This record gives sequence, C-alpha cells and structure tokens, in this order.
Amino acid sequence: MERSRFERIPDVPFKKYVDYVLKLIEVDDDLSNFYRLFDNNTTLGKKLNTPFGSLSRLDIEYLYYYLNYDERPSISEENVFFEFDEVVTTQVTNQITLPTYVDLDEEYISELMFNDELEHGYEWPEAERNHIDTEFENSSYFC
Repeated sequence: MERSRFERIPDVPFKKYVDYVLKLIEVDDDLSNFYRLFDNNTTLGKKLNTPFGSLSRLDIEYLYYYLNYDERPSISEENVFFEFDEVVTTQVTNQITLPTYVDLDEEYISELMFNDELEHGYEWPEAERNHIDTEFENSSYFC
C-alpha cells in the first residue's frame, strides 16, 4: 500500500517542516481548501512543496491530519463509490419471415397484429441491436 513520505521522517525534521508550513498558512479544517494550497502552479504551492519537490495526495492528507489533531495519523483504507444513472438508447430490430402473396406495408402489418393474426413485433426474434447513445445523469460520490 502506498504511504506518505512523512511516516519515514523522524519527529524533529517533520516538526521543522510543520513550523515552516505554519509560517506560510493558517490551518484550515476544510480538506479541499487545504489540498488546493499545495498546487504547484501557485507561488504559495511552490513554497509549500519546495523542501520535497512535490507532495503526494497522501503527504498532504498526513500533514492535514497532523495540523488538525496534533498527532501523527495511521493509514487506513476507505471505500469510495461513484453512483450514477445511465440512460442507454438502443435500437433493436426484430424480424420474422411471413409467407405472403402481396407486398406488405406498415398499415397492413398493424391491422394483422390488431386482429391477432401476428404476434406483436416485441415478441419476434431479435435480428439486430445497435447502441445509439448513452447519457449519464445524477452522479455523486460517497463513502
């Protein structure tokens, strides 16, 4: 399992880095805001990352926990789910072969079905299936 580099750093150098960070920022109890502070595309982010080049997500989470609880965290795993509604549009062609003496048309076929001379087209064997479109709606993450 991947781990933060801070787990391997002894207390004295780690606390020295923590003091350096506290000179640059105020502790934010919102994890998303705290994470954004370490963006290497900002001046502040570059300063916060400088001693290590770049911090990983786990490094930032480790530091966040330490700053908010004043103790080193232990790693765990958490299931994260992504739930969404998928609407799929599929074109299905069903087919039967009818013996006939005439050219058949849609109106005549409908009349035959109405009079129970033919099963409805949904009941015929599938001949072809084409995926036409997919839409994703109502998505959310949860733990």
